Amino acid sequence: MFRNYLTISLRIFSRQKIYSFINIVGLAIGIAATLHIALYLIDEFSYDRFQKDGDRIYRIATYIKFGNNETSHCYSDSKMAGWITREVPEVESVIRLAVWPAQSFKYRDKAFIEKNVLEVDSNFFSFFSFKLLSGNPAKALSEPNKILITQSAAKKYFNYNGPKDASPIGNILLVGPTAKAMEVTGIVQDPPANSHFHFDMLVPRDLRQDTAYRNAYTYYKIFRTADAETVAKRFPIFYKKFVDTETSGPWHDMLRQPGNDYHFFAQPLLSIHLDSHLLYELSTNGDKKYLYLLGGIALFIILLACINYINLSTARAISRVKEIAVRKTMGSFLQQLIQQFMLESYLYTGTAFILSFGLVFFTINSFNELTGKELSMHLLMNPSSLLGLLVFFILTGLMAGLYPSFYLSSFKPVEIFKSNKTGGRKKQTTRNLLIIFQFVISISLIISTLTVFKQITFMQSQNPGFDRESILYLSNIESLGQNLLAFKNEIQNQNAVLSASYSSQLPPEVKGDFSFKLKDTEEYYVVRSQNVDPDNLKTLGYKLAEGRFFSKEMPSDSFAVVINKQAARLFRISNLKNNPLLMNTSGVLLEVIGIVDDFNFESFRSEVKPLIMLQVRKGDYGSFLDIRTMAIRFSPGETSAKISLIQST
Repeated sequence: MFRNYLTISLRIFSRQKIYSFINIVGLAIGIAATLHIALYLIDEFSYDRFQKDGDRIYRIATYIKFGNNETSHCYSDSKMAGWITREVPEVESVIRLAVWPAQSFKYRDKAFIEKNVLEVDSNFFSFFSFKLLSGNPAKALSEPNKILITQSAAKKYFNYNGPKDASPIGNILLVGPTAKAMEVTGIVQDPPANSHFHFDMLVPRDLRQDTAYRNAYTYYKIFRTADAETVAKRFPIFYKKFVDTETSGPWHDMLRQPGNDYHFFAQPLLSIHLDSHLLYELSTNGDKKYLYLLGGIALFIILLACINYINLSTARAISRVKEIAVRKTMGSFLQQLIQQFMLESYLYTGTAFILSFGLVFFTINSFNELTGKELSMHLLMNPSSLLGLLVFFILTGLMAGLYPSFYLSSFKPVEIFKSNKTGGRKKQTTRNLLIIFQFVISISLIISTLTVFKQITFMQSQNPGFDRESILYLSNIESLGQNLLAFKNEIQNQNAVLSASYSSQLPPEVKGDFSFKLKDTEEYYVVRSQNVDPDNLKTLGYKLAEGRFFSKEMPSDSFAVVINKQAARLFRISNLKNNPLLMNTSGVLLEVIGIVDDFNFESFRSEVKPLIMLQVRKGDYGSFLDIRTMAIRFSPGETSAKISLIQST
């Protein structure tokens, strides 16, 4: 019987080529779009699941409430590892990570700026599931001045392509402006893309630097028999038990005041990528609500494809009614007709699935460029994904074929031969409702697409509050040390350069919160701040609303600040005639000499926050403190040539 059904289905399939083509292509495009979204969702939900003990690993984060300001960040006290080991018996092991500042690494004639270097404890490879391809995991991170590099870094510096090539182990990398020698002691497999942190190099943690409040990312792993909630409840009291008793100073004195709060809390490793949106994340995390939205879009897309199939099938019922009437007259049962039509549906769906896999294969690179991912068809080859594909195929075939099967098999032979009708008003109404639903969803998706396009256009065209055209940003500028000022002067002597300015950070990534209060008041406020030089206003093109900017001729400006309008509102500074003074937590008085118009120093998603600018100061050895970036404004036109000029300088 099945063979007979299949033969009839193939004949109809071959006779109605245009109809079959439209149905198959429509289904294939819908399935391909759904598979693209499915690949994206699979990747997002797979973050950190390659860690074999991922369900037992947690990260310590910090919550701070200071006056009316609340913030949470990923850092914890570097002494936290020792406290946990000593006080929490349910914890099997603890590890700390710290990010090295971007700096130069050199081997012979090859030199690169490395931004993804982690300083880690010696138990890194026993704690996490990253694979050491070459080297001794027990000793590789146990001595100072040693370094481990990934496969990609080994290829970049040593042209290393695998075990057949000469091993780079034992070679020396020269690091930073002092050319510190570090010996390569191992090669690590490149971290998976679905890890919430990545690295190109690993260096041993300097245990002598475990002073309080040195920034560190602290992770702990509990025993399999331990209760995670019981362990997590211990951390909120750690501040009062350890930090509060071991530290002192104005900052901690203020935190002890009523209404303020400071405590640690635990985050499950497997939830960090999608649920954690704290300050100083190791990489950009995802967001569950967007994934649910994408999942909804995928569902609507496949529904549209199935409804399109249903409408085409029922609209062509007139060509099948005589066939149905004859088969019923010859004794076919309703169940047999339904089976026939469902087989046809699965034949179309199966062909569409095969075509959709081809579409995904040829468009996956373009999709990766759009999403910034490294997705591949291999994500669909694991057992759970294959089971999901099977269920998806079955449901798609059911959605596409169930209604047409019952609709077509419900015709009565007598009515067909008498009037040649294809269905009553009720059936026509059902089809009309499906068409209306199809149009509603299509229009909604089009409106959503236009909305996203308008948002992107807004971000590209919106004025951030400063002149961002013809500006080049340089990072790692602190590596120049005492030569920073000489480099800036040399740059400014070029005819193509209009001005240059060094600073601690530049928009749109100005980070770092510090506490200030207005003199003769009690309440401190946590405010974003950055260090800039006197040329910053001219280079970035901020608008000065009142007062003046920093001046090279005014040595007293070392104890002055320029604030934005939001900060002026926060501190209730209406004008500068009364010489308003701000005080930091160290008790240093700072004169407010200028107010600039608000500008976006973060993403456009965030409202402009209060900002305080301080002038950069020189350290004891002639180099400038806390300088990491430089902005260079050059004249319009011939951008590539001007960038090459700056590179050569």
